[in-house]
Amino acid sequence: MSRVERFKKRKSLLNDLHSKPDIRLARSHSELTEFLDSEVDTALVNSQKSQSESFYNNSYDLGVTEAEIQSYLAVLDKKFNARKYSMLFDSTKDVIIDQLVRPLGLNRQSIALRDVNGGPVTTLNNFKQGVTATEQDRKIYDDYNKSQNNFDDKPYRDHKFKNIRKQKLQNSEYLTDGYTGKEIPKDGRSHLEHITSAHQIEIDPKAHLGMNQSQRVEMASDDRNLTMIGASMNQSKGDKDFKVWLNTSNAKDKTKLNGEYYGVDKSIAYEKYKKSTQFINQQTALNYTNKLFNETVVTSVSVAKDVGLQQAIGYLFSELISAIFSEVKDAFVNGFKKTADNNFWDVLKKRLSRICQSVLGNWQVVINALQTGLMGTISAFVSNLCTVLVNLFVKTSKNIVRIIREGFLSLMAALKYLFFPPEGMSVKQGAHEASKILATGTVMIIGGFAEEAFSTYLSTLAIPFSGIISGVAVGLATGLSSLFVVFMLDKLDLFGVNTEQRALFIQGKVNVDFEKKHSEAIDIIKRMGIVNINQL
Repeated sequence: MSRVERFKKRKSLLNDLHSKPDIRLARSHSELTEFLDSEVDTALVNSQKSQSESFYNNSYDLGVTEAEIQSYLAVLDKKFNARKYSMLFDSTKDVIIDQLVRPLGLNRQSIALRDVNGGPVTTLNNFKQGVTATEQDRKIYDDYNKSQNNFDDKPYRDHKFKNIRKQKLQNSEYLTDGYTGKEIPKDGRSHLEHITSAHQIEIDPKAHLGMNQSQRVEMASDDRNLTMIGASMNQSKGDKDFKVWLNTSNAKDKTKLNGEYYGVDKSIAYEKYKKSTQFINQQTALNYTNKLFNETVVTSVSVAKDVGLQQAIGYLFSELISAIFSEVKDAFVNGFKKTADNNFWDVLKKRLSRICQSVLGNWQVVINALQTGLMGTISAFVSNLCTVLVNLFVKTSKNIVRIIREGFLSLMAALKYLFFPPEGMSVKQGAHEASKILATGTVMIIGGFAEEAFSTYLSTLAIPFSGIISGVAVGLATGLSSLFVVFMLDKLDLFGVNTEQRALFIQGKVNVDFEKKHSEAIDIIKRMGIVNINQL
């Protein structure tokens, strides 16, 4: 039966009631005598007559004013907001707590990720600034730094290099100077020349980062970087760059450049120089790129595995805590043991079994944990690649590394809500939740930059525990800012989700209240016994 039909039926019952005589209890004889002897209260009679006519004529107002409607809706709206913001505060509580305890190393993540300055891989940009990701790369940098001021060409003049020179002398009837094109004698007046000098290779950071010393020596001793030239020219050139040496005044004759003094054929010499530099640059770049690629893949897989496992375990841990709380609540409400005869250990075993069953025995929970882990794996892998790409150009601090990773985690979580919303959630609701996740992630990114700046400022003041202080202070500000931003997004209601939820909530409460009042009215009429129950 609809509300309109029930209203009409109730009006009909009221009309029936109004047509019945008004029954009063009889008064005592003395009261009756007193009443008959009293003066007639004309005003009271008229008032009672007026009220009686109004009642029996069914002329009283059953309508509801606009003010009453607004007042009632305001109460319901207040209840809706109280429930919603209670859920909002609960959902952001964990974020705030994690932000506060993270600098102390007490965050609730199941796996602690090792964020370092410069990111997970030593890029050339960072290497030049002395920032390395591993101890092995630190040793390589120390070797590189040492070679800048204390170059030792002994490894490049080893027996292999001498054997190459000896072989060239033995296999040729005559020798051609690689720079002049002229014939030179085979005696001690001819030297084997590194076109790109060993010193140039040793001061190249890319060569150090991509190759060990034996590889650098092997590259320098390749035929594409060797040529026979006169001893005097070789001693003059030394470890200088060929082009620089060629256009420098000769030490013996200041009026001439080296190229002119030694009769260098520029077309021949430049061709050899071009081939040498191309070969050295290609080999250096290839080895550096291989190292960078391999380490990027390895670290990306490693961090993806750790974050994916962390996210999956975190989800299961959350479900476990929820199941434990349910059992604790049941124990408080209904008692730990149902009856006094139940054995304590048997009851505990059953409760623990129910907890495990609700977590690991629920396939939906397991599937959700796997999905969460997969999203974490993908986002961590991509964020690690992004960090390496950033470090190709800019050095990052460990806070920035964390920001990049958490930013991608937020992005993946938002995309999940946007394209794969949970069952029962509409597209608009998914977009609303995604906007809140992205907003929270943005606030955390800004907070990360603020923490980096604040920590640097405190360190310049020589304040003890500056890292912890900045982490806790900025973490608290970040958590509260996240709460504020989410609150404002709820107020703005960009997708109209809150409006729909509020309408459904109010409609549901109106229906519940109407049914409750209607049941109370029917119950009163039944207890009065003045209407046939079958009519109700």
